Amino acid sequence: MSPPVRPVEAVEGLTVSLWDPLRAPDARGRRWVPVGYLSAQGHARRRFTYFPDYDGPPLDPLHLDYRGKPPGAQFMPENGEALFGVFRDMLPGHFGLSLLTRHFPAFGRFDDLAKLAWFGTRVQSGLLFETAHHETPERYIDGMSYLEVVRERMIRFQLRELSQLLDKRNFYGLTSIGGARPKAAVHLEGRYWIAKFNMPDDPYQSLARVEHASLRLAAEAGLSVPESRVIMLPESGEEVLLVSRYDRSSTHRAHRISLKTLTGIDNTGAYGSTADFRDIDRALKAVGVEGSDQDELIRRLAFMAGVGVADNHMGNFEMLLDARNAWHLTPAYDLVPVAGNVDFATRLCGFANPTQALTPHLVPAVARLMNRPLQEVQALIYATWAGMAQHGDRIFKECSVSEADRRVLHQAVPIERLAALTGASVDSQAKPRAGVV
Repeated sequence: MSPPVRPVEAVEGLTVSLWDPLRAPDARGRRWVPVGYLSAQGHARRRFTYFPDYDGPPLDPLHLDYRGKPPGAQFMPENGEALFGVFRDMLPGHFGLSLLTRHFPAFGRFDDLAKLAWFGTRVQSGLLFETAHHETPERYIDGMSYLEVVRERMIRFQLRELSQLLDKRNFYGLTSIGGARPKAAVHLEGRYWIAKFNMPDDPYQSLARVEHASLRLAAEAGLSVPESRVIMLPESGEEVLLVSRYDRSSTHRAHRISLKTLTGIDNTGAYGSTADFRDIDRALKAVGVEGSDQDELIRRLAFMAGVGVADNHMGNFEMLLDARNAWHLTPAYDLVPVAGNVDFATRLCGFANPTQALTPHLVPAVARLMNRPLQEVQALIYATWAGMAQHGDRIFKECSVSEADRRVLHQAVPIERLAALTGASVDSQAKPRAGVV
């Protein structure tokens, strides 16, 4: 079954709509509010124009803020960009783009605006892009049996044993998610998930179980994280990590925006870059977000120092628009521990790697650069580290992480060091808990 045919006709532009949870649903149960028009051709190409009667939240509070401007305000991307970052966030990640380029070679030569227009009508999170031309059905990978098929094909594709992977049944599910690793948008048991697959070249025997354990440990340490599960596929016996969607449910959608867009810093894959958590903090304050979200940011920083989350680039931080049109940090994700002293993609208030960061010197640096009282910062960081030290061994066992993977994890998560820094006790007893597979 071949993927949809994608003509490369000239699309004049895209109407952009925002999901409004407070709006009365239409006959199809949809709550879309038309926001504006994105021009894709002619002298106005790249321009985004708000509709004169639109009075909802700006799609990007820092770069597309129409408030205080005349009705029908118009915006052009800066620095020669083809597409505003908030719309670029809706494009597939590296894996999805590589799939599309393999199947449609011309796609790889398009700029970002042409890529978005190429899809035609397409839904992503809380945004709807519409054109008079073709439509991309929002069709998720549905059911365990087909998830099994997708996983098998994906492995073969990665091993270059299969040249074509996309078809009409999985086109949206494999090209709608960000990130470099193979993953899929999945609908199982009435809920929406991101499925992440173990790959032959992973540093762990089961990266699915390791990432699941890391998310559960983060929750024990006080961070906000999405629900996660590890399932075993019935035919192959292979393990798959399911991470709950925070931007999609059966009745609700939420608009999201990356910190890559808000800060203007793209440090994807750039370990040792000069990007820093202070850049995230500045963006949060510019959006008007402080308080509990800044506390969450500090906890996240402490966790990354203690687990060695090296791939903490700006694209792995997002903000979500809630039902009251207020922005908040999304739950943390992609918290994969890395063994060894690998440089962070985003520095922790000046500290470039775990060896530098996992010391008492982190506390005054964070307090100074985030302009927070020293005692408050110390309480947040040390409570996070203490939770990791106290629960790490138990969580790894509860999540059935193999002994071999636990040995690697202990290089990434120095539990004894965390305990020594905070005076926390270490509980290594595995106590079965609900929801841990």
